[in-house]
Amino acid sequence: WEKASSAKYEEVSKKINSIESKLEDVEVRARNHEKDKTVLEEELRILSNNLKSLECSKDKSSRKEEVLGDKVKIMQAKSNEMEARADSAEKAAEKLQDHLESLQESLREIKNKNLKAEEEMETLFQDLRNL
Repeated sequence: WEKASSAKYEEVSKKINSIESKLEDVEVRARNHEKDKTVLEEELRILSNNLKSLECSKDKSSRKEEVLGDKVKIMQAKSNEMEARADSAEKAAEKLQDHLESLQESLREIKNKNLKAEEEMETLFQDLRNL
């Protein structure tokens, strides 16, 4: 019984450690995505400023406007993708947090059951000694 409880405790502990590790990875990825988003937003701002200054010269502006317009679209797509990834990472982190809390509750329950089992065994040993 104690061996099973101990094995269950170790299993839950390993799961918690794994989840905590995954949570840290998700948080790191989310921070990295946020940094990438900021960089992309800054690049988008710079590209927008460049586009305005190019509009002053009509001949060159039409050709460069197309090129920069495409770059803006790409940057916006990348920005949207990074936002989606950050949202996804945040949701995954929340799910992992919920799972972690569930596992911690399970661990508490197992510890309580283990404690009760130890108390029952101690009582049985006392009863045996008293025979």
